[in-house]
Amino acid sequence: MNHIYIEHNPFLVETRFLIDGQAPSESSDIAGYSTKRLQLWVEQIFFKLRDIFNGSSSFYIEFTGVESDYEDLKEAAQKAMNAGMMIELSWNPVEPTESRLDKIKQLMARVQNTPKFEKYLANSGDDAQRDFLEALNNNFDVYVVATMSSGKSTFINAMLGQDLLPAANEATTATIAHIHDDKAQGVVFRGERFNREGDEVERCEAVHLDILRQWNADKETKTISLHGDIRSVAKNDNVQLVLTDTPGPNNSQDAEHERTTLGFIQDSRQNPLIVYVLNATQLGTNDDRNLLRLVSDIMSKGGKQSKDRFLFVVNKMDMFDPEKGENIAEALDRVRKYLLENGIHDPNIYPVSARMAYLLRKQGELTRTERGDKRNIEELLLEEPTMAFPQYMPLSPKVAAAMEDKSTSQALRNSGLPAIEAVIDEYINKYSFPMRLNRAHQALTSAIEQGMQEAELIRQLETDEKELHQLLVEIESLKERRDRGFNTQAYKERIKHEGHDLPPEIQSQLNVKWFNDLGHLVKHNSTIDDEVESDKAA
Repeated sequence: MNHIYIEHNPFLVETRFLIDGQAPSESSDIAGYSTKRLQLWVEQIFFKLRDIFNGSSSFYIEFTGVESDYEDLKEAAQKAMNAGMMIELSWNPVEPTESRLDKIKQLMARVQNTPKFEKYLANSGDDAQRDFLEALNNNFDVYVVATMSSGKSTFINAMLGQDLLPAANEATTATIAHIHDDKAQGVVFRGERFNREGDEVERCEAVHLDILRQWNADKETKTISLHGDIRSVAKNDNVQLVLTDTPGPNNSQDAEHERTTLGFIQDSRQNPLIVYVLNATQLGTNDDRNLLRLVSDIMSKGGKQSKDRFLFVVNKMDMFDPEKGENIAEALDRVRKYLLENGIHDPNIYPVSARMAYLLRKQGELTRTERGDKRNIEELLLEEPTMAFPQYMPLSPKVAAAMEDKSTSQALRNSGLPAIEAVIDEYINKYSFPMRLNRAHQALTSAIEQGMQEAELIRQLETDEKELHQLLVEIESLKERRDRGFNTQAYKERIKHEGHDLPPEIQSQLNVKWFNDLGHLVKHNSTIDDEVESDKAA
């Protein structure tokens, strides 16, 4: 069995490979993986190894790295074994991402409080300032994208645990709403709305549904910012979840909406998580197709991470009833076929009943209609085994365990929403933390290097000033000694012997003027010894 050692550092994006104790050839594909994130190559690694060993497919893999990366390696190994390979895995754990991020943030905070760093940041330009501030920023963006009638607002309200966003059939996503998880704010959300120039035009300390309806209807409103406790999200000192309710591309109130939504999807710098909500009962709108073509293009270029950052949430699954012969597995197969027709291969599909999750989590009393809906959907989800939606989801064992921890209600688990929330947590741990740590490392390294360069420059300038001052003193001394007929060459040798000579690079810059002037003096002053010539003075 061939022994392969893989050590992956997701924070510096570095990988070390040893194949039977030897580093791979620099010309091999595997050597090219050494500076790429694991998720970009993990699905191909076993097949590349088989090529290297001329068809031999028996490998023992020793992996050193974080748990989330090891889980991806296990998944790739399983696919390789399904293709006939023999693979054994072992794992050497390393320090978790969160603890590393804590340490580097503490170091960055110390650096940030030094006067030299403040000066560096002020003079370093927008890019360096942005990189450093982003590295310290706890925000993690989840963009919820959909066309109208998908139940997007109900999905977000279910995550919030309250009826905050207006229902989709009111055509209310006329603005961009950023919803910040703020545990200190509590369950009563604070809100601000901003105009197209980014100026705050109104603030409310206790936002409710009617106020948001008014803000959405006001053409002056460009964005809305909400702050409150997203109860389905656990407190995390390193992460503040920001759910963004994006405007649908088919919303006729603003032609900029489509460009805005496409911009969120194409954000390759932050790689935000995209929750794409589909209507299980109504597939195939033109707006869906336009968005899905873009998603397909992005997913085809970025490896496993680009696949993982798109969650296709198939909503309104409670509209199907097995008693009427409606099959959930077949309905999801239709979704896969539809996505494949739009160029999306092997998507991560998550069937849900956002309505059920919303009714179970809603604060306060339910209306008569809501009570009836809750009773009927809950009965459907609990009595029909095929209506337990997590069974159709691509969940890792870690996510499946986290889903159980998120809810004690079987009906809520069956609705599928806790599983999606656990998947979001997993994405943060797998991708967001390492990327932030990498940006923090780069920003800190840049700051330190720049600071060292600045310190070296100051030292050099101070040294140059001393040397220039010494030069002026020596010139004055030469003038004095010239009048007494002093031998200039001998004097130069003594200066050099005593350590007053200039550095070569400075001397080369000054030789022409200084010693040409000196030669001029020698040539025209009869008191200097006739044996001293201008070429010897140099």
